[in-house]
Amino acid sequence: MSTISSRPLTYIRIICVFVLTLIALSSAFSPVGKTFINVQSKFEARQGSHLSLTEDDVNSSYFDSSGSDDSNPSSRLSPTNYLSLEAFSLEQPKENPARQRRLREESETRRRFVYGNELLELRLQIKQMKEEMQKFQKAGMKDKVAKLREEVKLLLVKDAEFMYGQAFALTEQARSDKRDDAAKKYYEEGLRIRACLPHFNIEGLWVGKYGDHGYEMINVTYIGDTLVATKVTGDKNVPKGQISFTADLRPSFHSGSAALPPIELSQIASQQWGTKGLMRFPGRGQLAAEGYVNAKWTDGQLIMVGEEYFSFAWVPIGFQIFFGRPSPELTLKMIMQCSEDIIEKGRASFVTGDVETMRAYVSKCLESTEQHFDDDVEDDHFQ
Repeated sequence: MSTISSRPLTYIRIICVFVLTLIALSSAFSPVGKTFINVQSKFEARQGSHLSLTEDDVNSSYFDSSGSDDSNPSSRLSPTNYLSLEAFSLEQPKENPARQRRLREESETRRRFVYGNELLELRLQIKQMKEEMQKFQKAGMKDKVAKLREEVKLLLVKDAEFMYGQAFALTEQARSDKRDDAAKKYYEEGLRIRACLPHFNIEGLWVGKYGDHGYEMINVTYIGDTLVATKVTGDKNVPKGQISFTADLRPSFHSGSAALPPIELSQIASQQWGTKGLMRFPGRGQLAAEGYVNAKWTDGQLIMVGEEYFSFAWVPIGFQIFFGRPSPELTLKMIMQCSEDIIEKGRASFVTGDVETMRAYVSKCLESTEQHFDDDVEDDHFQ
């Protein structure tokens, strides 16, 4: 399986198709703001003028016919419903056999490993067994050392990160020895295991509160084993299009890794998050003065909070941002609010009514996203 999931790309395609269709309608509904006003007012009335992530936001959808008159068929084609019809197929898509096979393989691979508290306990057990091995080795008790070594091997195969690191090492060794068939086998196995690791499956859009700047959106991609978070919306210090932070996700068992031990949680926190510890990874966070001057990189940490949230900490300044997935509605709202920044830079915004420029801008965003995914798929993910 490819390391780059198709779901974020499909998600971004849907958003861009929606925005492009919205722009096309702006010619018929002048000014541009009137086309979006129904969606905008419903969002503002329910949530207020500030942005926040709520369960209601995640589950809500403005593509419904709640405001239409069922007795009058023509009233069902309101602008919002029209957008719904144009952007999404009404027919239930047929299950792709290749996708079904891929999902089965993913499920089978995941069953080989343990996660959460089981993984933390497994690693603790392995650590204790290795300490015993050292004691027996110093005492010259070779039989006990050999027995413990075999027991440790049986436990290690349940750790997905360790096995991914092993696939990494075996791939490099096979390539060095010019054993192409073996290298391909180890490489493909590494991809299957990598897909089971939560920190390699958070690509796409996320929203977090950047202090006084308010909520901002980032797009997470991968370059090999490096996570890259690029700003989709920015601020006066670090503008959109710039990298907010990166994280080194190389397996903790790899010789070049600077892996960090998990964060141990209190009993109350463990009950809240359903785990005894939080996995974390070393990274670099960008800082800059207003106007994006004196930009510099500082030490940071990416902290996984389950499989649905994560945070990034700029360690030297003690600043941390918690990230969650945005709903499609919140995504569009934030893109619209970003128009003020576009105006300041001399570009057309959704408010100006420059339809052609807006269309070209959104198309360029989609092309850039596709290029990122194409490059990642073509790249060697073990380098």
